[in-house]
Amino acid sequence: MLGYITSEAGQAVSGDWDVANLPGGAANWGGSWLGVPKTSTHQADAEALAEWLTAPAQQITMWTSQQHFPSSSTAAQDPAVAAATSVYFNNAPIGQIFGSSASKLKQQPIGPYDTQIQSDVDTSLANVETKGEAPTKAFSEALANIAQVVGS
Repeated sequence: MLGYITSEAGQAVSGDWDVANLPGGAANWGGSWLGVPKTSTHQADAEALAEWLTAPAQQITMWTSQQHFPSSSTAAQDPAVAAATSVYFNNAPIGQIFGSSASKLKQQPIGPYDTQIQSDVDTSLANVETKGEAPTKAFSEALANIAQVVGS
């Protein structure tokens, strides 16, 4: 989200933002997948493109140009990534912070209620941001809605 925050918040607040380790450990929300259908007319070319896009060298380029942290552990350990800091984010050692978090990630299963839970969390975050709702109230509401969805 670094690139998004930088573009949306603008240079006027450069240095006001910061990056820190996630309290309680590592987490992951989202991701991307590449696939090539067997029925593709250009299957070999598409597979070659997917391999090129996901290669450590390309992930390092995306990090240095767009601040998309690499999914490749090889790319994450590259000095261009691992030693990166960000002036915009108060000189935070972003490569070290994200690399440390990524190394602690555990595979998260996607359950049958994943979409509904994400929706409840998104709604609560939006209520804090757009309606000025107290974070503790929004969090409690999200937990109550999630409990209804999963039948607890």
